[in-house]
Amino acid sequence: MREISMNMDFLGVKFEEYADRKQIDYFKVKLPFGELFLCDNFFVSEILSETHIDEDKMLKIVETILKYYGKNVKICYISNRINSYSSNPVLWAKVLKKYDVFSSGAIVYLNLSGYMNFEVEKNICKKEMKSFKTLDDALSWINDKLFANQN
Repeated sequence: MREISMNMDFLGVKFEEYADRKQIDYFKVKLPFGELFLCDNFFVSEILSETHIDEDKMLKIVETILKYYGKNVKICYISNRINSYSSNPVLWAKVLKKYDVFSSGAIVYLNLSGYMNFEVEKNICKKEMKSFKTLDDALSWINDKLFANQN
């Protein structure tokens, strides 16, 4: 019998399933190009497969965040990349410079391509970013950051 670590249970899992198992409260926003899960101190995005996140979609995400959390928010962002999609990191950097709403970002990737995209993004984005293979690990990092900021 093969033994699997606890974190492997959450490899490639959708946030809704993860949140139900971990009893995390969230508000779900369905957009034409994906879903946002808005929690107390962070939010999670899950973008639909084969979507290209252009400036209009980026602005819709930012608008949703501002409407839910308020205009002075600094929120942690988790991109749960369970699907393959594309975006322009230079354009994201431009949008985030104008709307400074993210304090840091966690990217959950499933394959080498996802990791390589993260490596490009972290060199362009001015915010703290870290990559993870599971939601569990990403949320542990976010919780550690939130705890450290409280002290």
